[in-house]
Amino acid sequence: MPLNLSDSSKKLRYRKRAGILFLLTVLIVLFFYYQNNALQITRIDIASSKVNNDFSIVHLSDLHGKTFGKASHSLITKVESLNPDIIVFTGDLVDKNSSIDKSVETLERLTSIGPVYYVPGNHEYRSNKLSNLYSRLEQTSVIVLENQSHEIEHGNRTISIFGIDYLADSSKEINSRLAEFAEQDMYKIVLDHYPENFSNHISYDIDLVLSGHAHGGQFILPFLGGLYSPGQGFFPKYYRGIYTEDNTSMVVSRGLGNSVIPIRLFNRPEIVHIRLLSQ
Repeated sequence: MPLNLSDSSKKLRYRKRAGILFLLTVLIVLFFYYQNNALQITRIDIASSKVNNDFSIVHLSDLHGKTFGKASHSLITKVESLNPDIIVFTGDLVDKNSSIDKSVETLERLTSIGPVYYVPGNHEYRSNKLSNLYSRLEQTSVIVLENQSHEIEHGNRTISIFGIDYLADSSKEINSRLAEFAEQDMYKIVLDHYPENFSNHISYDIDLVLSGHAHGGQFILPFLGGLYSPGQGFFPKYYRGIYTEDNTSMVVSRGLGNSVIPIRLFNRPEIVHIRLLSQ
């Protein structure tokens, strides 16, 4: 029987197209896996006359129960390599679908590197796990700041940290405590999950605000920036990096995990390393 070259050519073309489609699918899957799991370190230096020895801060946020390797070994190793004086976590450690055990274990392991300061975000409250989470954290060395401040002696200067928990007290009471905190003659840091509150902290002349919540805008579009942030809507003003107005700087972490939208684009999970430099 004579060979049908037409049928043979069609089968070859089909196999080539199927192979190309399979390869593209694999590349796309790998690309999105990388975008959502490859930790990125962002370095930010801030000079101040209120510190006379350099002070190193690792800023983490929005874990949402995610792990990076077994027991978050990859995250722990990267943080350890930065040799921070303190580690801060600005909310959304867990959500309703994630494990408290794994998230608390991550923070507990971080305490072996340096003091860890924690404030909750909106998802801890939505999860109905906050009381259980706080109970677990009390068994660790993690310092939970519920509208409280904590002073750190560094060299012959003092750095003070105030952590905000908006659902623990009324806004009036929080602002009253912030006003007292602002009167201190030292370098002042505020941990606030919500970056849209920046203008309020400027009014109190806070030196540094550390926030999360925006998830880097979820998708970072070339030339346009972050696409969407809860609390700010589309094309948010505050979604990553450092913002400075008057005498106050704010650093917004892009976060580590995801919540409602399970995919990041050009917005890898982030470890922020901030150095306060003597001026």
